[in-house]
Amino acid sequence: MSLRSRYKPALSLVELAVLVAGMALYLGLTSYQLHLPGPHYDEAIEVLPTMQFLLGQPVEAFRGAGLHIGSLFLPLMTMDYIGAMNTYLALPFLALLGVTVPAMRLMPILFSAITLLLTYALARDLFGRAGAAIAYLTLAGSVSFVFWSRQGIFVTNLTATLMMGALVCALRWRRSGRRRCLWAAAFLLGLGLYTKFIFLWAIGALAGSVILLYADQWVAWARRRAGRPWPALSQHDALGAVAAFLLPLVPLIIFNLQTGGTLRALTANMRQSYYGVNNLAFWENLQTRADQLRSVLEGSHFWYLGETFANQLWPPALAGALALLIAVALWRRRTIGDAWRAALFPFAMIGIILLESCFTISALWYTHFAILTPLPPLALAGALTFIARQSGKARLLAPAMVVLVAGLIAYDVQADVRYHTVLQASGGYAAHSDASYELARVLQREAAGPVVALDWGIQAQTQYLTAGQIAPQEVFGYDDLAQPDAGFAARLAPYLRDSRTLYVAHPSDQEVYRGRALSFNRIAEQAGKTVRIYHIIYERSGRPAYIVLKAD
Repeated sequence: MSLRSRYKPALSLVELAVLVAGMALYLGLTSYQLHLPGPHYDEAIEVLPTMQFLLGQPVEAFRGAGLHIGSLFLPLMTMDYIGAMNTYLALPFLALLGVTVPAMRLMPILFSAITLLLTYALARDLFGRAGAAIAYLTLAGSVSFVFWSRQGIFVTNLTATLMMGALVCALRWRRSGRRRCLWAAAFLLGLGLYTKFIFLWAIGALAGSVILLYADQWVAWARRRAGRPWPALSQHDALGAVAAFLLPLVPLIIFNLQTGGTLRALTANMRQSYYGVNNLAFWENLQTRADQLRSVLEGSHFWYLGETFANQLWPPALAGALALLIAVALWRRRTIGDAWRAALFPFAMIGIILLESCFTISALWYTHFAILTPLPPLALAGALTFIARQSGKARLLAPAMVVLVAGLIAYDVQADVRYHTVLQASGGYAAHSDASYELARVLQREAAGPVVALDWGIQAQTQYLTAGQIAPQEVFGYDDLAQPDAGFAARLAPYLRDSRTLYVAHPSDQEVYRGRALSFNRIAEQAGKTVRIYHIIYERSGRPAYIVLKAD
């Protein structure tokens, strides 16, 4: 990273115009038709305790783990490896705007706006004003960034905010040696790890990039041939950094003292994950992840919005910028000083995260890459500014670079608009379908007794959309995706004795936990009941989304 010790002066009018334009673009693209697509299960599950707290309902906590403070019960985690950050951050939004889907989504949109500003600050410190403008404006329209921000709780987009905040603080500590910057960076890294364990990728990528890009300086320092490449750490500074890192992990530590859940999840899924991913199949996983990263760059993975669109300029633009950066760095290696380290830093982060992503305790999901969405625009900005300055052809290259950046933004915005257009028609597909709104209305109107969810993807949305009036009981069993477990019949038994019970299932071709509806029919018949379809809720496409059953 650059060795400049002084920060740039206050924002100029041009910079202010860039910031306003980029933020207007971002907010316009993210805030339109916020009720669509329908709420995803993983969005709703994190804010159910928020809703319950605000409405005076009993607060539910994952594994029942929490802290009792007087009459308050505070959940510690959302899952074994996801902290309750979104649960608490959503409080002011739901308190002010009500228990609605737009209120729930405004919170992650705000934090992505902060991510956008932090990206500008980091790029400005690393590459100057021109580089900051490139990173900021290309990120503002980035398809993956825009649509993952709209459903940011679903992908825990807060991790990207915390990563960029930690990078800004770490860079400023490196330049100034101020301990408050070091401690702030350590705190944000710990908070990111609490927010979601996937943040280990960011920590590993930061450490790996520093080791890789400064290897020569570390070796020279160890041999006493050069000065220390980073500020010296006093014992007080180091202890303060460790304490700052551990402080936000206290809820995670208490959770594991109460349940041991995180430790069990890590050890049980180390070799092969719950979803069947073989963590030893590195090359196969790497190919999958590389394909996913390309789709994330293009924004071509949002099939559930109604159709897929892509900005295919991004992968070749980023690869070409990296190739030119390396070529120019080798050509001018005697005169460029440390500038190449700053330019390569975002690329190193992306590459290391890609390698780390081949190991998972869950599955190889696209959504895991939400944490790195600010890095490709940052990498492009660093490469272009480095090439322009170090090649000595800045004036000659500037028009071509402006055309490239403008083209990337234009094609991204075009894809964003097309996604919004098709989403307006589709309402979303599968687990993102806005049919969940109609399911909630039907159950509020028709349920006179218990409601049972025969599959995943039903309970959380329904409970949130009905403000807790309907709380489906999940009986399908989480232990086996492929077939019902031995206790399935026992869990169904008390509900079968109540003829008022409504059972909600997905069509067989959309089941997440397979075979539950078919097994339910057989168990009900053995209990002397006749199962009948009570109601079918359809997606806007006409495809069945939910089937409401009764057993008389």
